Amino acid sequence: MKVFVATAPDKFSFVEKEIPAVNDYEVLVKHEGCLICNCTDWKIINHLFATKDYPIALGHESFGKVVKVGNKVKNFKLGDRVICSNAIPNGYDGQIYSTWGAFSEYGIAGDYYALIEDGQPIDGEFSYRRRYIANYKIDETLPIEQAGVVFSLAETASSIIKTPEIKGKDVAVFGTGFAGYTLAIFAKKMGANTVTIFGKRQERIELAKQIGIENAKLYDDAYVESEKYDVVFEATGKSDVFARGIPFLKENGHIVIHGAYVEPYQFDLSKTPINYHIRTVNPNVGEALEYVQNLVKKGELPIDKLLTHVWDFAQMEKALMQVKNREVVKGLVKI
Repeated sequence: MKVFVATAPDKFSFVEKEIPAVNDYEVLVKHEGCLICNCTDWKIINHLFATKDYPIALGHESFGKVVKVGNKVKNFKLGDRVICSNAIPNGYDGQIYSTWGAFSEYGIAGDYYALIEDGQPIDGEFSYRRRYIANYKIDETLPIEQAGVVFSLAETASSIIKTPEIKGKDVAVFGTGFAGYTLAIFAKKMGANTVTIFGKRQERIELAKQIGIENAKLYDDAYVESEKYDVVFEATGKSDVFARGIPFLKENGHIVIHGAYVEPYQFDLSKTPINYHIRTVNPNVGEALEYVQNLVKKGELPIDKLLTHVWDFAQMEKALMQVKNREVVKGLVKI
């Protein structure tokens, strides 16, 4: 099978590997596609996150069909559509390091709940089982473009679920990438009184308005108006954006970090509210999957505007460079 790897900064290649064997608690998945994570994938390539060595097998927002089932698997069957399978499930195969490694023709998913039910230990053969937590079934009837974004949508929806303080409150989102847009959409759907999104680029502000986020503003406008919010989401993983967001909190407000942050967060305490809360959220995809899929089926999410690019597997390097150049809101690689 083909696996796409980063071999050095801005250097990539396809390598041939054997299709991975499944153990008793695993299934083999033939990948249909994998989305590029605009934040995490380039941080991994640049050795800011997850691994310090090359070559690296990239990709974690995958989905595909089960084609082989381990002997002790209880919750998956042949033909199921599964998310987040990976080519090198233990993180290193002696040649390639894996940060999930889902830009590949096949991947391994694990039956996490069967492991728990059978009392398997955390150490030893199944020590990497935490990766199985994200291996869930999704709807087999969804078109490939819709199936592709289910994982990412569930991540941001989960972050809103984990922030109950938004209900009836004024919410701001700093960041106009896929995460920022969808955090704003779900915040409104889950009961926020008002939702305002801030970004750096005028074209992203216009897109926000097209997808139904009417209160969309450039950062500079925010500092002039100095409005205050009960909850502020930082959706970029960047310290300077976090620091910009804190002064906009009302007293007793919450600033919530969504995303993979790899640098120290620094901010001026003299510019913070008297009382406030800082929260990081670790999205739980499973708790939002059903909610998200129902919205997708009803056509209530603007997927056609958020999924701005679709590439073939052979175009992986082009796809990554377009993401690096900030041309992409969300992009799907068909495998």
